[in-house]
Amino acid sequence: MAGVSSNDKISPFSFRNGSLYCENIEIDKLFDDSIPNDRQWVPAGPFAVYTFDDPITPAYVYSAAGIKQNVKSYVDGLRHANLNAKIGYAIKANPNIWLVEKMKESGVGMIIAVSGYEVLLALKAGFTGEDILLNGNGKQPWEIKMAIDLGVLLNVDSVFDAQQIARVHQDIESSNEVKVLLRIRPVPAKDEESKLKTHEYVNTAENSKFGFEFSELDQVLAALNSREKIKVVGVHCHFGSCLTNPKVYEWLGTTVTDITTELDKRGIAVKIFNVGGGVGIDYHNIPKGLPKQVEEEIKTVGNFTERFKDIEPVSSISDFLLALAKTIPKDCELILEPGRSLIGNAGILVCKNLGTKVSYGKKFLVVDGSMNEVIRPCLYGSHHQVFPTKINVTEKWTTYDVVGPVCESADFLAKNVPMQTSSTYMAVMDCGAYCSSMASRYNMRPQVTEILVDDGLWRKIRRRDTFEECYLKYYDDVKRYDN
Repeated sequence: MAGVSSNDKISPFSFRNGSLYCENIEIDKLFDDSIPNDRQWVPAGPFAVYTFDDPITPAYVYSAAGIKQNVKSYVDGLRHANLNAKIGYAIKANPNIWLVEKMKESGVGMIIAVSGYEVLLALKAGFTGEDILLNGNGKQPWEIKMAIDLGVLLNVDSVFDAQQIARVHQDIESSNEVKVLLRIRPVPAKDEESKLKTHEYVNTAENSKFGFEFSELDQVLAALNSREKIKVVGVHCHFGSCLTNPKVYEWLGTTVTDITTELDKRGIAVKIFNVGGGVGIDYHNIPKGLPKQVEEEIKTVGNFTERFKDIEPVSSISDFLLALAKTIPKDCELILEPGRSLIGNAGILVCKNLGTKVSYGKKFLVVDGSMNEVIRPCLYGSHHQVFPTKINVTEKWTTYDVVGPVCESADFLAKNVPMQTSSTYMAVMDCGAYCSSMASRYNMRPQVTEILVDDGLWRKIRRRDTFEECYLKYYDDVKRYDN
C-alpha cells in the first residue's frame, strides 16, 4: 500500500476545505500525483508498435473504514435486538477478493453465492465450504456437485431444483450429507405499511422467478426425501432489495414463523431461518463537510424538496433487526444476506470531466465514466448523486445531465443534478454495490481500475484491462471448423 498512515477518526467520503476525501486521502491528489499511468505496447502492423499511456480514470475508489462501519452496524444491531445470526455477505454485490477479505476481517462469517465461481472465490478468500450458502434458481449440475463435495449449504428454489439436487447426489454416489434450505416465496403483506415499495426488477417475492409456492412443498419434499442424506435444516424467505421500511422485516418474521409451523405438521423441525438481505441505502444524501450555504444551494438548484418528496427515508440497520425480533422465534439460528448495505456507500466512481455541451436547451456534462461502470441508472432508473471533487465557491451551481462516451442514448449516470463544471474530476457516489460487479466492456471499453483506501494508505486492487486482454480471448485456443 502507498500513502501515510493515520489513526485519526475517519469518514468514508467527505469534503474538507472544498475537496472530496476518501478517509484521509484527497481524491484530486490521489489521481493527479499518486496513481501512475500504465503504458501499453500494441502491434499496429507488420513492423510497427503503437504505444500509449492508459488513463487513470474512470476508477472505483473504496473505503475500508466504510466497510468496517457497515459490518459493525449489523454486529451492534444484532446484539441490541438479541438475535442469534450469521452475517452472510451477498458476494454478487461486489466480488473483488480484496473487499471480500476485508469483509471477513470485519466480522462477516458467511458468503452468499449464486454461482460456482462465486463459491470458488469465497474459498480463495479464506471461507470454508460450511461458511458458504449457494442460492440460485438455475443451479447447474457441476455447481451442485461442487457444493455437495465441499459441504456447502444449498438453497432449494423449485421442484425441478430439488429433483436435480437429488439426481446429482445419486449420480456421483456421494456419501456426504447435504444440508438444504427451502426457499419458499413469501405471501405479500396485506397492510399498506408492510407492502413492498421497490422496483419490480429487485422484487423477489411477488411474481418473481425465485422460490416456490407453499402449494409445491410436498412435491419438493418428495424429491429431497428420495435421498436419505439430504437433510432439510431451514427455510429461506426474501422479499427483495432497496427496502426502506422495517415493517417489511416484521412481516418477514411472521411469514417465516408461519411456514415453520406448517413444516412442523409434516414432521420437519427446522431451526435455521434465512431472511435474506435487501436493506437499502440512502442514494440521495450529500457528503458531510460542505458549508451550509453550499449544501442549501445544491438542494435548491437540484429541486431536492420536490424531486425527492416521495422517497422514503432509509431506516437504520438496528431498526430493521428490532422489527424482525418482534416476530421471529427467539431460539432460531438466523442467516442474513446483506450486500448493498455492507458495500454500497463504501465506494465511488471517479470520472474525468471531458467537457460540456447543450442540445435544445438541455445541458450535458460529458465524463469518461459510463453505463459500463454504473449501469443502475440505465437499468433501473436509479439515482446516484454526482459531485465535483473540488468545490469552487465562486462558481454557480447549474443542473446538468451527467453522461458518458458510450454510443447509447441510455448512457447516463445522473439526470438533472446540480453541478459545477470547473472541477477536473467528478465523483459518482454510492457505487460500491452492483456497479463493478455488473460492469461490461461494451464499445471495447476496458473494465477499469479499482482502488482501496485504508486509514491513509491506498492500493490498486484491480488493474485496468489492457487491449490485449480485451481481444485475445477471440484467438487463444479458439479452433476453427470448416465444413
